[in-house]
Amino acid sequence: MDHSVLTFNGFPISVNTYIQSIHQTIESLLSKIHTLFRGCAYQDILRHIDEGLDPTPPIPKWFLDHPTESRCRYSFFEEPRNGFQELRPRLLHHLMNSSEFFNSQGIPKPGAIINWLGELDKVVSDLWALLQSTWGGSPRGTEISGILYANHPQNTRNLLILNGLPSIFTQYSKTQHNQGHGNGIVRTPAYPIARILILVLALPFWAAAHLGCCSGMAKSSCQRYLYEIFVLGGMTAKSNRLSTILGNWTYEKIGKSLKLADFRQFNSTLMIHATSTTLDDTEEIDPRLASAHQQFGHSVRIGQQHYGVQQDTSITRLSADAVARMQQASKTWHQFINLVHPSLAKIIKQEEVFTQLNLILLKTHAILSSHHHLLLQLLLLTCYFGYSQIQSNLVYNTATPIYSNPRRAAVHPSTRLALERALGRGRFPGFTSQEQAELINSVGSSLHVFGIIETGGGKSMAFFAAPFLLPDALFLVISPLKALTDDLKHRLRQTGIAGGVWPSHEVHWDSAQLVLVSVHHAAGQDFFNLLQSPPIKLRLRRIFFDEAHKIPTDITYRPLFRVIHHLCRTGVPITFLSGSMMPRIIPHVLRIMKIEDVALVDEIRRDTGRPNLKYSIQKTKDDTHHEELVDFISHQLSTLASHERGMIFTESRAQADQLGQELGIPVYHALLSQDIKTAAATQWRNGLLPQDRFIAATEAFGAGINEPHVRIVIHSNPRSLTSYLQETGRAGRDGLPASCFTLYSRIPPPLSVEHIEETGDPAGQMEMRDTLQTIDCIRLTFQCMDRRSHSCASLPSAELCSNCENLAMVRILSSPNTLHTHINRYLTLLQLLTIPGPISHWSRIQLIPNSPFHSLSKSVV
Repeated sequence: MDHSVLTFNGFPISVNTYIQSIHQTIESLLSKIHTLFRGCAYQDILRHIDEGLDPTPPIPKWFLDHPTESRCRYSFFEEPRNGFQELRPRLLHHLMNSSEFFNSQGIPKPGAIINWLGELDKVVSDLWALLQSTWGGSPRGTEISGILYANHPQNTRNLLILNGLPSIFTQYSKTQHNQGHGNGIVRTPAYPIARILILVLALPFWAAAHLGCCSGMAKSSCQRYLYEIFVLGGMTAKSNRLSTILGNWTYEKIGKSLKLADFRQFNSTLMIHATSTTLDDTEEIDPRLASAHQQFGHSVRIGQQHYGVQQDTSITRLSADAVARMQQASKTWHQFINLVHPSLAKIIKQEEVFTQLNLILLKTHAILSSHHHLLLQLLLLTCYFGYSQIQSNLVYNTATPIYSNPRRAAVHPSTRLALERALGRGRFPGFTSQEQAELINSVGSSLHVFGIIETGGGKSMAFFAAPFLLPDALFLVISPLKALTDDLKHRLRQTGIAGGVWPSHEVHWDSAQLVLVSVHHAAGQDFFNLLQSPPIKLRLRRIFFDEAHKIPTDITYRPLFRVIHHLCRTGVPITFLSGSMMPRIIPHVLRIMKIEDVALVDEIRRDTGRPNLKYSIQKTKDDTHHEELVDFISHQLSTLASHERGMIFTESRAQADQLGQELGIPVYHALLSQDIKTAAATQWRNGLLPQDRFIAATEAFGAGINEPHVRIVIHSNPRSLTSYLQETGRAGRDGLPASCFTLYSRIPPPLSVEHIEETGDPAGQMEMRDTLQTIDCIRLTFQCMDRRSHSCASLPSAELCSNCENLAMVRILSSPNTLHTHINRYLTLLQLLTIPGPISHWSRIQLIPNSPFHSLSKSVV
């Protein structure tokens, strides 16, 4: 790793520079502590601490601790054997006798004391940055804020001596709802940091607790120094303050500000790849550990849950095995960043001389296993995608008719004027596309029209411009969703068109030009009878079905089909509008609507892809999916400007409610009352607070929403491609780049061939499976929408999807010789392993310039 560079969000970070920054900060911190002590002797105290932390003494002098002791203010400082009770007051007495802080009459000088407390704040800030970067595994802000080194009346302490090592135990509290307690993690600070931490808590914090009262600090603030680890100015350092400190430190040291969330990602990536360790629960069980537990007639899991919970670890709810594993992970990380105890460093250096062969064998085994695993993955992927292509060809590649009218009427110049008046602007901005112009122009034809234009492409202008083209005619818009009807009603009022939403007293049928009707009202017999009345029947020129891709799938449409198809037989043409209707679904819609003469059908279709949208897909574990989703959204909350908005599409109403409770964001779904839904939509549109700018919703809110500045759309376990594209289409309607994130833990279930042949899979459930699992460009899986598709890199100025950004993986998996290449590498390594001879033969493997070992080593780095 000597020349390793990690790239974080496009910013290169030198690992060497990062490690050097840690060592430089330690030196700087020691200098600040020397100043803080104002000439008070403390080197003997450091030696005393060093003896208690020495991992290899002839006679152990490790600090005594009783983790289960619950009395108030208890810590290992209170144990007489540890020797701190006599040492702790030393600095306080020294400062009280200093003329800098007290005059000759013993009267305190508050200004000087406040300055000294400010110096202590700088020490605590550096100590926090060093702990976060060296203790192996970065905690979340909610885990670390307010942690204790001594028992408090309300909480037990977090700083413990476990297995002779100072260790900090934290819990991730978001799992308490499900488990009754949080996920426990033990983190062990590096030796140089641990000795400084103990020194600061033992003496300067003790002095601050007493001197603070002399500076006018509140008693409650002074007392925090007797319990808490991260205290700044007498106040608990909250997660946002700690995040800012960390961001400032990383910006100063490595040139990029990494606050808590970003730093956790950076540090975990570096720790896992550099040391092959993690503080997460391991899926693989150490064979030696399994054998030990087998001797007692139980499994590792049972042993960890029951027999392994010993007295010194029962407070953490972790087994002794788990604590030891986490401490070992931390120590491995300390070795990588050159911060192990000096005596341990000597032993490690001696062992390295005698274990060269073992290390080479282990590395070779790891490389061989990696090739073997990759080879199996490639075989499985090749078989899977080959099978998928065969299945797709068998099921979908039937001759789907093209309904496009080759003799479509020319766009009349009045269409431009109609759109200008519908938009209500002083000048005509131009059609968004030629397809939009032809769709608006088609309202005067006698054909049934399918208008398939991408979300944000202006297809709703077909019915908003219709009254300006044919002022004496009546047009109906049937909408599947109440939220969509409300949004259209709001836009109708802005245009000044006569009409409204039915049923309502504002609709005057003798003069109405455009009437909006939700599906559940349009399906009623009263509405059908109303349309049969001569004044309305004579004026009714066209019916628009908005979000028409729902016709084959949405149960709310089905009662309407028993009635509405009669209108087709009376000669009223219908326009089916959608941003995500697949070509293969049109025959099913025609059959449902009982439109038999395809000569009366026109299909106006534009590519539904949106180049300004960046698609990113991330796999999660099923048992941690919700936690990862909450963490991801929490990180995004602060990224939006005041005028920007975000939308979260959940897999269920219950999940939307849960996100609303945990994150404080508005919620919108069908089971809420109308007042609550209206308030949620208003809160989201106003966006006064950062959490107000995101809304958790089902598709009941998303379809048809026309906010121009939706910058982020987040999906949780999407089930159908049509809904997915409709909902991601809410983003970036202002033409600026927008992000569409998807977190999934499971894919939609597969459909039978019989079901697909019968229904055509109108929701695109099978395509959604491909979209979530593809290793190729995500946009290529949208081919079913447009009869063709293009990858990100082939589209001018298109945002690259997450798969296209991973160019190395795409290049490997797209190479026709991939399997052949890796099989050859695998066999070459096997052959090298059979070469007999001394250690020089093994060393030769690493020196061959073009050997598989050499090339793979470079790729890993």
